[in-house]
Formats: sequence, structure tokens, C-alpha cells
Amino acid sequence: QGSLKKFLEVKATRNFIQIHKSLIVNTDHIVSYTSRKNGDYDILMVNNDLVRASRSYNTKFKPFFDSIGSA
Repeated sequence: QGSLKKFLEVKATRNFIQIHKSLIVNTDHIVSYTSRKNGDYDILMVNNDLVRASRSYNTKFKPFFDSIGSA
């Protein structure tokens, strides 16, 4: 049994980012994102799942969002 931290260290490529304490997403599968105006983001995935990116992980996912432009 591994942790998300271990997954990111060992198996993940640059396409995986942690957006919540219990959630990692593949950036290739992000369709769009919307700010919740409180530091959190709603992220729409290609399978139509809507997941929330926590402001606690802002430093990990914000640079990715900045690199693809504003939504």
C-alpha cells in the first residue's frame, strides 16, 4: 500500500499534480477549470467528473493553470 506522496515521487510524470489531500489528476485529462473565488478551483475532467482543487495545494496546481491560460 503506497501513499500519494510516494506515487508522485516514484511513478508520476510531470503530467500528474496533486490538487487535494486525497486527489491527484492527470493534467492531460483536464478539460477546463473555474475559480471559486476563494482560492479553490473546480476542474472538469474528460470523463465529465467535476473535482475540486483545494487552495491548500495552490502552489502545486496554480503554475499549471497559469501555463495554460486563464479560464
